[in-house]
Amino acid sequence: MATKLAGRLLVRVLALAAVCCVLTACPRRPAKQESARAGVAATQARPPAQPRQMTHAVGAPLKPEPPFRVALEWLAGPRDMPAMLYVRLLPALPPPRHRLSPPATNPPPLNLAAPADWSAALELQRQDPPATAAQPWTSGWKITAAPKAAQLQIQPGSFHQLSCVVEAAGAPPPGALVMATVKLGDLTVQSAPLTVPPPPGDAREATLAGVAAALAAGDTASALAVADRWIAAEPARHEGYWCRGLTLEDKGDTAGALGAYRNALERYPKPADSGSGWEPPTRLWRKLEALEKQPSKH
Repeated sequence: MATKLAGRLLVRVLALAAVCCVLTACPRRPAKQESARAGVAATQARPPAQPRQMTHAVGAPLKPEPPFRVALEWLAGPRDMPAMLYVRLLPALPPPRHRLSPPATNPPPLNLAAPADWSAALELQRQDPPATAAQPWTSGWKITAAPKAAQLQIQPGSFHQLSCVVEAAGAPPPGALVMATVKLGDLTVQSAPLTVPPPPGDAREATLAGVAAALAAGDTASALAVADRWIAAEPARHEGYWCRGLTLEDKGDTAGALGAYRNALERYPKPADSGSGWEPPTRLWRKLEALEKQPSKH
């Protein structure tokens, strides 16, 4: 009997010892609570966040959005011929709206008084690589066409355009940035930077652009020389005769322009030659129709 009691007592002692070992190996819960309390105390000890600074003076009105915007387009010609820079005045972009907001209504037309001198109302800047700041661009370009109305009405779907001829010698290099600022009365609006593109990869397209720029600049001699060289190099194509017709029309030679346009029409691609990509020579037909109604000036 004594032996049985001693065995049971030994078993209980061993079980109690095993439970104590397990409890000792497990992490204590109060340790987690202490670390959490330490984190809260550290957060409370941090200095309070400073209020966000306002970008404008207290009580001053926010800067209003301009009622119109200025966009630029560069029409590059060959490197030895002028280029065209178009400055367009367009309606301001509508502000972004939430998808649950009611549809935006078209804003009323904006009426602005046109300046008496567009040269004083337009300022250009250029930033040639590797320069980091833009500089005023005062030479090497001139306005050849501008709105003639005394009152400019800017409404959705319409714009007003200034055409500027850029001399080949004074043109910024490809990759340069060009910005335009237009001042109309008390309003001053600047365009986004425009990267000057290189001449088009298609030499014919570049030459057409260069001839158009030369005629806009009043350099009919250069335009006519380019047209004659083109006709001599590619007599079976219509583009050289088209350029010659434009130049002679600009000089007032109606008979010469008619002859050049007729030669261009004879050489214009036919539908069978171009397939589904053929485009009718609408501009050429209109030129011929308008000039045939005029008496010869040469």
